[in-house]
Amino acid sequence: PQPAGSLPPSPIYSRNESRLLLVLIQFFFHHGEAVVYDPDAACSTFFGSVLSNNFKMPTVAFDTMMLCIEHREHLFTHTSIFPRFFPNLFKILAWSPRTFLMEFVEILPFMIQPNTILEILHSLLDLPCLAAGLEVVRYVQRLGPTEADAKKAFSAQATQNPAVGAYLNPVQRPLFNYLLRP
Repeated sequence: PQPAGSLPPSPIYSRNESRLLLVLIQFFFHHGEAVVYDPDAACSTFFGSVLSNNFKMPTVAFDTMMLCIEHREHLFTHTSIFPRFFPNLFKILAWSPRTFLMEFVEILPFMIQPNTILEILHSLLDLPCLAAGLEVVRYVQRLGPTEADAKKAFSAQATQNPAVGAYLNPVQRPLFNYLLRP
């Protein structure tokens, strides 16, 4: 049994459920004291597993960026969302750079803290690599539904596409895992 007022630990949310969770978070930001609910669990769930899986969806990305801009002061002063989950916000920028560049510029100063400044700097420098890594993962995910089929397709694709070969190479896999961290 879940404690009252908590969310499941790592559910798979659809686009509509993700947007509903964002609306709930926004409601709790506005009325959390009146309903005596701390939105940290909902924020951690959304900015963690939900955003990591749904950053490619334009509506989820847009609503996320608007929430971050509208509530940047609250997110900065009352939560640890920006320093904990900035890699997932960077995925939105890497996936849709022209769409969300100005919004990202607005929230970037709120992400920077003394303990995250170097990691954010490196993440900004690695942004083209992150975009390439996201494309490789999308390509690999479309290749085969089962592991046996995927291995056959991967071996053929790895010779044609060096990025797929690098992704499948166990020596280079930690680099991809670091770039694509949740």
